Amino acid sequence: MENGSWTVVAAYPDIIQASIAKGLLESEGIPAKLGDEHLVTNAWYMSIGLGGVKLMSPTHQTQKAYEILKKMDQGLYQTDHLPSYRCPKCQSTDVVERKRWLTLLWLLPLMGYPFKELPKKMVCNNCKNNWSLF
Repeated sequence: MENGSWTVVAAYPDIIQASIAKGLLESEGIPAKLGDEHLVTNAWYMSIGLGGVKLMSPTHQTQKAYEILKKMDQGLYQTDHLPSYRCPKCQSTDVVERKRWLTLLWLLPLMGYPFKELPKKMVCNNCKNNWSLF
């Protein structure tokens, strides 16, 4: 076994997906590097013909890299970061953000100027309570 040999473990159509997978392998203790990332980025229209951005790992850790990437493809590394809001009146979690199109139309002429973010208006689907966040 040659100490400096690397094996392609995956190929991705763009640098973003390849970088995410590379970061995952590195977070699991497997050194990783990308191949053809600059070529695919600059000649994106030839990405498929070039074989995409290659993700490589040391040859002796190829099997472990395959297992980690398989888990990633199965969604085992995903987390749910969506906030869960509760109605202050009935404590229901069936709440949605109220759309405020008139406010947006009023702000369109000002889009070139910095303005403070408006508070979110929330509505409970259970008891129809309205409240503001922030």
